[in-house]
Amino acid sequence: MQAVEDKDAKGLQVAAHSLKSSSAYVGAMRLSDMSKELEMMGRSNVMDGAKEKAERLNAEYTRVRTALDAEIKLAIESGK
Repeated sequence: MQAVEDKDAKGLQVAAHSLKSSSAYVGAMRLSDMSKELEMMGRSNVMDGAKEKAERLNAEYTRVRTALDAEIKLAIESGK
């Protein structure tokens, strides 16, 4: 997340909140929980450890995106 690199706590809070909500909407609860942690860090203006958490979040995001892409492809191929 750019906000982490910029040490922008408010930006981190806003970005993480958006990701938390949208990931929960599609059922990616682990990603949502990880986003919530970063959102709380931003809200508390605590950036210590944010880079590592953001890296783990990015890996989880990639995993979720891959899974969702596979589901979409399967749905298209099966004519749904």
